[in-house]
Amino acid sequence: MRIYHHTKFENLEKIVTPNGLSFRGSYYKEFCDADYERTQRVTSRIIERICKKRNVNYDKDTSFKPIIISFGIDADSDYMWAKYAHQYSGIQLILDYDIITKVAYDNLDYFGKCVYMRKRGRMKKFIQQKTFSVESINDIQSNLESVSALIKPTRFKKENEIRYIRAYSKIFEVCYEDFMLMGDKAFTDSYPTEKDDERFVLFPKEALVGIAIGYKSSDKLELVKVMLKEMNYDVSDVFVYLRE
Repeated sequence: MRIYHHTKFENLEKIVTPNGLSFRGSYYKEFCDADYERTQRVTSRIIERICKKRNVNYDKDTSFKPIIISFGIDADSDYMWAKYAHQYSGIQLILDYDIITKVAYDNLDYFGKCVYMRKRGRMKKFIQQKTFSVESINDIQSNLESVSALIKPTRFKKENEIRYIRAYSKIFEVCYEDFMLMGDKAFTDSYPTEKDDERFVLFPKEALVGIAIGYKSSDKLELVKVMLKEMNYDVSDVFVYLRE
């Protein structure tokens, strides 16, 4: 199975690096127009009730912090080419689904297809189904907040999106001396500082299957092939072509 990432041509050098594929994620809150704000508002209440039912702490002061990297599952989506690849002047990165899945599994991140819904009842059922299946280094609340980031308003259904999600709402800090004195009581919650370098996820070079170049950038076809060679990608395994 293949997945796809559409973007501007100038982002190619930022993503395809000598060390692998470097994707910059976005915090959930950066998607918050009116529809997303409603989704967050509804799912927060659902998650709070789940936490209370399971006798775990729910922090009302936290905000949704998962980091999201967006992909598509439609190879020939004119909508995605027009909206995210700047009207066919950008590129489409073609990636190996299994490799991305393995990276998510190894990192205890999430990788799944988005669901498109507006009704509270459907959102509640979706999150409840995920309650006992999520795994992460984070707490239950941030796990479920990450799962809820798979919920999108119905007006985006044509994007057919699949998301890589890093649950990054809380980490823990402890001083060694305090731990020796206090044990587990020495651990304190620490919230991410939202520095830019926290957003990046690196995938192995092998995840890159191909690069499609929009027809409006047809003059850059050879440039892309040269760039791949200079960065030591196996050009025999990466299919570069023009998207008419």
